[in-house]
Amino acid sequence: MKMISIKTTNGKDLRTIFSGISTLAPELEIEFDDIGMKASTMATGNISAIFFRILKLNFSEYTFEAGDKVIIRLQDICDILKLLKDDDILELKTSSGNAKLFVYIHGKKEKDYEIPLLIESNLNKPPRDKIENLVFSVNVFTEEFKECMDAATVIGKEKNVSFLNEKNILYLTKTDVTRKSRVQLSPSKEEGKLLSRYNSDYIYKFLASGTGCEHTLIKFGTDLPLHVEFVKQDKFKIWFFLGPIVDNN
Repeated sequence: MKMISIKTTNGKDLRTIFSGISTLAPELEIEFDDIGMKASTMATGNISAIFFRILKLNFSEYTFEAGDKVIIRLQDICDILKLLKDDDILELKTSSGNAKLFVYIHGKKEKDYEIPLLIESNLNKPPRDKIENLVFSVNVFTEEFKECMDAATVIGKEKNVSFLNEKNILYLTKTDVTRKSRVQLSPSKEEGKLLSRYNSDYIYKFLASGTGCEHTLIKFGTDLPLHVEFVKQDKFKIWFFLGPIVDNN
């Protein structure tokens, strides 16, 4: 293990990202380069892929060596980051030959922690080359996306929602036995019909990681993965892919 040292006054974004990802995957392999921190992994169950990039500009101190990476158990770091206050400074360090992450919260009361690093990840890497080219894309307000999700999924018990593009309008729809919903989400530039169904629980977990982001980029195609992307300007980008629910009949 080489020496990594980062310090930031913006630990809240890390807390939001890690907390959201922890509902999808138990661990995360984080890489460091000249641009910043990045990670990609498959979620537990392999139906969802997770990517994020946090820019180096977010850190007042950012020290690494080429090829540096750490594998963390997300629950360990999330439990500590819950203690962050608005004015606190977050510092993360590793040391050579020591498979531990040292976490320091600098504030009115100094808080120091050591948590073990994992030697290797048990999760798969996403098949990125197979999920980049999607047919349809639209930018929506994140808060409106969540409100429309709530409205579309209020009926029935099944944990699914469909994305329907029809005549230049994107809808969220749901059918549950004798119940149906259709909620208009956004105008679109696509006139043709596109329809795909996804697990709604996963989409809500994506939304949790995008807390504080004004816009959401949505991409999908008929029976193709759903791409949900959040960007906070000059700070971070986090995006997800979710496999569709495909009827075999």
